[in-house]
Amino acid sequence: MSLRPLSSIIFAGLTSAAVLCSSVAFAVGTAPTPSPAPTAGASGGGYGGSHKAKTSCSKYGKSTAAYKKCRKAAGYAMNNEELYAAGYQLAKAGDYQGALEFLNDGTDKNDTRFLTMIGYSTRKLGKVDEGMAFYAQALAIDPNSVTTREYLGEAYLQKKDVSSAKAQLVEIQNRCGTTCESFTELNTKIAEYQSGL
Repeated sequence: MSLRPLSSIIFAGLTSAAVLCSSVAFAVGTAPTPSPAPTAGASGGGYGGSHKAKTSCSKYGKSTAAYKKCRKAAGYAMNNEELYAAGYQLAKAGDYQGALEFLNDGTDKNDTRFLTMIGYSTRKLGKVDEGMAFYAQALAIDPNSVTTREYLGEAYLQKKDVSSAKAQLVEIQNRCGTTCESFTELNTKIAEYQSGL
């Protein structure tokens, strides 16, 4: 017969009691609210800091600079996925400077999504050549990124270089055919450009 340490016996007893209480509370319909899980980087040294930051900052839209500043002040840094999602949404909504505030905070400088959207936002701010440099970086990492190629084709149209835009259209077609969104979007932009729209 092996003896268990006293701490494991107490823990097992507490766990059983907690399960029993939770089961009774659930059956009665008064289940307790679970505590927030600890989060790395949360203020307050562990439990609840991140949750408090999210709650107090929720009065701001998640894709706003005010939300980002609030979370930063509360000691919660946004992760790459949150930064990308916020930056992408702002860029597509036309707030290119706001998008760059989120996208430039990404920690993975080789993420083609970030490079592409930084290029997109930069180009939309009128810095076409600078935006194209970000597209070139993204394509050096992933030459199959059709979204990057679509935006690069649009940049070529801004520079009045239709043949280079069409070359990107061919590259997209080689990767995803003629029915994928990137192909249809760039094809439409080229047709509009050529018709003078």
